[in-house]
Parts: sequence; structure tokens; C-alpha cells
Amino acid sequence: MPAYHDPMMRQHSIVLLLLVGLAVVAPADTHAQRSTPSGASAFAIEAAGGTVGSIVGVTLGIAIAQIDDCDSEDLACLLAGLSVGGAGGVVGATLGTVLAGRQFNTRPSTAGAIVGSLAGLAAGVGVVHLLTEEASMRLERVGSVLVFSVTQGLVTAIGSRIGASIRD
Repeated sequence: MPAYHDPMMRQHSIVLLLLVGLAVVAPADTHAQRSTPSGASAFAIEAAGGTVGSIVGVTLGIAIAQIDDCDSEDLACLLAGLSVGGAGGVVGATLGTVLAGRQFNTRPSTAGAIVGSLAGLAAGVGVVHLLTEEASMRLERVGSVLVFSVTQGLVTAIGSRIGASIRD
């Protein structure tokens, strides 16, 4: 099998690409001379960016991992695909929060967004589990991605706002 079809090689390439994306965003710190939203406005802007970023990241991660090609009994394939989707969500939520915050001058915290995004990964998985297993709701893939991404986007924005308050 050629190297580009090797799932581990593909996952390592994706992770490297995502880390490069974070490295590009992290050092840039723009302070425009327009009004700076704060409080609930800053949180809402960053949460919206984090949610959209998470949706894009998870969707791309799952598509790149080709999880639909996994046999339903191949747990290793399914977990590898979901881990790529999770990594995509972490990077997407972080980028979405930081980029939206910079666009609207909320002065987001990149470090806080990274920590929040990682916490949001766990929270998102927990909320999806709570709804599907404990509340016996049936969520299709789209519903699961939306619930996960909204949760991750909110927690990522919380991390960013906490980081911004510590920085200031």
C-alpha cells in the first residue's frame, strides 16, 4: 500500500498541518484602534468563532480520516478516525476563537483558547455521551457534531476570556 494510504502517516500529516496552523496564528497580536468589545459581547463573538471553527475542524478531520471506510467491527480504525476529528476540532475551535476575536478586536488569548479548546474536547464528548447514553437521545452524525462543536466553542471562548483577563 502506498504511504499516502497508510492511516498512521495520514494522521501524522494532519496533526503536523494543524500544528503549523496554530503556530501561524499564535504569534500575531494585533491591536487595532477601534473600540474593544468586552464582557458578554466578546464572549459571544469568540464562542461563535470557536463553534464554527470546531464544526469545520471536526468535519474535515472525519472526512480526511475516512471514517466511513472503517468496518463497524474495526475499533482501532474508528478510534483513529475519531481522534483525527477531535484534533481537528481542537485546532478549529482555537483558530475560530482567535481569528474571530482578532477580527472584532476582543483581544482573545491564544493560550487560553488552546487550553479551553482541549477542555472543550472533553466537555463536548461528555455532553454527547450524556445525551445519547444517559438521556437515550438518538443523534445522527450531524447532530453529534453540532452538539459537540457548540459545547467546544463555548468552552474555548471561556478559556480565551479567562486568559485575556489574566493577561490584562
